[in-house]
Amino acid sequence: MFNRNQNFTLRLNRKQGLALFGQSASHGWSIKGQDRGATTQDCPKTIQGGATRGLAFYSPTRRAAVACGFAKQSLNFQSMLASIYRAFSLISLTCTSLTVWSVLTYAGDIAPTPEDGFQAGIKLYQEQKYPDAAEKFRKEFEDGKDFASLHYNWGLAAYNQKQKGLALGLWRRALFLDPEFRPAQQAAEIVARELPRDTSGDVSTWWSFRSRVLDRASIGKFLLLTWVLLALAGFILVRYWAARRNALAKELPLPKPPTVGIGLLLFMLLFAVCSACKIFSIFEVHATIVSQTATMHTGPSADDNTIYDVLEGFDVVVQSVHKDWVQIVLHSGQSGWVKADSLFQHTGKTRLW
Repeated sequence: MFNRNQNFTLRLNRKQGLALFGQSASHGWSIKGQDRGATTQDCPKTIQGGATRGLAFYSPTRRAAVACGFAKQSLNFQSMLASIYRAFSLISLTCTSLTVWSVLTYAGDIAPTPEDGFQAGIKLYQEQKYPDAAEKFRKEFEDGKDFASLHYNWGLAAYNQKQKGLALGLWRRALFLDPEFRPAQQAAEIVARELPRDTSGDVSTWWSFRSRVLDRASIGKFLLLTWVLLALAGFILVRYWAARRNALAKELPLPKPPTVGIGLLLFMLLFAVCSACKIFSIFEVHATIVSQTATMHTGPSADDNTIYDVLEGFDVVVQSVHKDWVQIVLHSGQSGWVKADSLFQHTGKTRLW
């Protein structure tokens, strides 16, 4: 037994980490040395000695329980942190891969060489020879050239020939290749106001979302914003969980919830959904009505029943192609067949007719 009135000191054994006196170990007591700075705050539930100058005595059973609790808490935190890290890594890898794919696949405008037919078409257009310029641009497109500037200038030549539906389709093609091509945006908005509006029925929610949100930016921009928000949210949330674990270990007040990190995470999820919708819309083939009217039939033949007359400039979804007939769907959901020569396909990397 220790004499409480005895003034003694305790030396910390660097190798063993703890020095025991007398029969304290056999009686089931451990001693923390004052050289280590043991106080009531270090273990608030310990038994404090009256004359031990800060020496803390506590039961090994209690010590084992506390240690076991902290060990389980540490393991749970590490497991949760590893799961969060794997999830963030997977999403980051997916966003990075999709960004690289979008840049390689939809790189936008390709600079033409001065010797090709594109420059010859520009010269003809400047000379106000609009039919010859449009023919040059059409041949370039048929030869495999497909970039935003080609379709924009071809659209200008078509517009000066009063072919507003074709011009609108060409400018839509330019925006498909480069959604931030400002001249094509302005031209498409002007000619769209000059053409009749679609009055076939109510516009679907998906169609409105696609035209007002998805068509305003490229897939690369959506994926980049998703990746940046993911990185910021992950950094803030990981710091929060680390601070929370430290507070629980030291019995300190818990940190405030990371409202900024949660907000960034929600925005990241929103942009991730927009990115998925953008990818889906890229593979959805659209076409523009280029003739003054295109009669919809119930089947791929002029002998089939007539459904509706589609006006010039209407944006339609292409469902299937049968010889020189194309099955289309209007904004309202109505479906029918029209002649292929009354359409211009303005989305998709592969021409269907």
